[in-house]
Amino acid sequence: MINNKPVPQWKIDEIEYLIELLKSYKNIAVIEVAHINDLQIQSMRKLLRGKTIFRMSKKSLQLRAIDQYQKESKKKNLDELSKNIPGQSSLVFTNLDLFELKKIFLKNEWMVAAKPNEITPVDIWVPEGDTGLPTGQVISELNMTLRLPTKIMNDTIHIRENTRTHKTGDIVSIKQASVLKKLGITPIESLIKIHFAWSDGEIIP
Repeated sequence: MINNKPVPQWKIDEIEYLIELLKSYKNIAVIEVAHINDLQIQSMRKLLRGKTIFRMSKKSLQLRAIDQYQKESKKKNLDELSKNIPGQSSLVFTNLDLFELKKIFLKNEWMVAAKPNEITPVDIWVPEGDTGLPTGQVISELNMTLRLPTKIMNDTIHIRENTRTHKTGDIVSIKQASVLKKLGITPIESLIKIHFAWSDGEIIP
């Protein structure tokens, strides 16, 4: 049986919008967003407002838009662009030099919290000093979940000494990630990286 189910209007609109962006900007960068903080993307959007558009769409819609644009424009290497779009990605449309865009990304690195049930790429340390957390149940979380040496001073919990809670390659459990977040520990570098770049028909290495 042939499926005659109509294509939802929002999908048609998104494909048309992506095609307009492809026509308007000569450079396209593909960035993976699976491990990028949403706030980091928002911050970069503000920084590059008027110069760059970040567009996160379903991969199927991205591919259809690129395919249609390729048929219209006859520009080279759009098939390579399609092949190099990961499952969770954003297309970045810009007329900025792509090497300049890469420099901007490098200058705007974020430090983020460890994610639950993921392997940490770095050692995680909790520094000595005042946590700012009041006494109560949380002290048992610090002691039992992260095995932190603590003491009470002026009604807040203090860490007695710099303590490594995880080594590189350790898995951070859900409970551990939650407690580290309460402490404001952000040990992991988060950098927007260009996975693939296309410039008016040319592939940029």
